[in-house]
Amino acid sequence: MSTPLLPAIARLNLASLVTSTSIALAMAAVLLAHAGKPEAAVTCAAFCLPCDALDGQVARRLNQVTEFGGALDSLADGIAFLVAPALVGASLVGLDGLGLAVTIPFVLGGLWRLARFAEVGTQGAGARETFEGVPTPFVAAFFIMLAPLAASVGEWGKPLMIAFYLISPLLMCSSLPIPKRGFHTRAMWLCVPAALVALWVLP
Repeated sequence: MSTPLLPAIARLNLASLVTSTSIALAMAAVLLAHAGKPEAAVTCAAFCLPCDALDGQVARRLNQVTEFGGALDSLADGIAFLVAPALVGASLVGLDGLGLAVTIPFVLGGLWRLARFAEVGTQGAGARETFEGVPTPFVAAFFIMLAPLAASVGEWGKPLMIAFYLISPLLMCSSLPIPKRGFHTRAMWLCVPAALVALWVLP
């Protein structure tokens, strides 16, 4: 069988297209934040979360689990849940100088966590399946929930966001056992939409 002219594109399937949508939304979030539209930017970043949940389900149900898809998913997590929150959050509260520099350990810590996850995966099975350290989607969800508060408290938004960027990498790189399923997961899917409503409604 001959090699396709564009082999990477030939590997795309429905699951990897969902993953690619997450990357596109994250890039749109960064561009919107740069254009001075923080509410739209955070909203785009938030829609990366359902994409992350959906791509795995599509891959399993349609038997589209591939090494290409797994690698793309990890790259998407890095962009959607680390790079986008770093740049959107900095724009949201007006970080600059040393304040802006705290986004570097945030992104690095998250990427180290993703590399560690590729190495060890999850532990246990079924209801007892756990992650090692706080997963990047949960950190991104907390960012979405923090955004309305940070945007509405004036200059206090900067220290709030700086604290988030400094504490999050420690939690992501920790050995804390975080259940894969449970109340915290259901709460995330309720709190994130509520935070988006608050972001658009609060002055």
